[in-house]
Amino acid sequence: MQNWKQPQASLSNSKTGLLGIAIGLAAAGLTTCLTKLSPSLAPFWPGFSGVSTYFPFLASPIAVISRYFAMMVTLALTIVGLDYFTASWLRRRVLGSIGLVVLVVAMVSSGIDSFAKLGWVGGGTALFCLAAYILALRFHLSLLPIIVGTILSLDQVQPIMFAPYPGARPGAVLALLVLILLTCYIVQGIRYQEKEISTV
Repeated sequence: MQNWKQPQASLSNSKTGLLGIAIGLAAAGLTTCLTKLSPSLAPFWPGFSGVSTYFPFLASPIAVISRYFAMMVTLALTIVGLDYFTASWLRRRVLGSIGLVVLVVAMVSSGIDSFAKLGWVGGGTALFCLAAYILALRFHLSLLPIIVGTILSLDQVQPIMFAPYPGARPGAVLALLVLILLTCYIVQGIRYQEKEISTV
């Protein structure tokens, strides 16, 4: 049972960054693949939401800040709650796993139009989140901001490459810079708190 307890040694900054980016890319890739492979009842329409803004280069950074904090708070509460409920994965593992799967399926269900797609995308994402918690996140919470930053930064690649409207490219670059700064700041804060707790 001792091997399920949280280790005292922490990852270096470079290992934390690389592992967080890898998990974030894997999560985004898995969700995208499952979404593309599942049947859809909705027609494909182009999105013009950014065209109507008066300062489109400020729309992306402002939107990414709110999305970043919403996703961070939701996932952090989920992980900390699961860790508390399962006593660091020592007890009630089955109930904790079921709760996490149901919660993740509920979180990804907003843009899904069929039950088959919900089971495919939601179930796959939920199982990936459970594996990420068991293997990495329960030991190193500082990976979470990097994972969230990586997932959200992938949304900025298309505007940078194609510049679909005036101001899209500088807005996406600015959003990427904001994501990098937010992620670095939050990771350093979490690591500082972990050091403070370990010295007490």
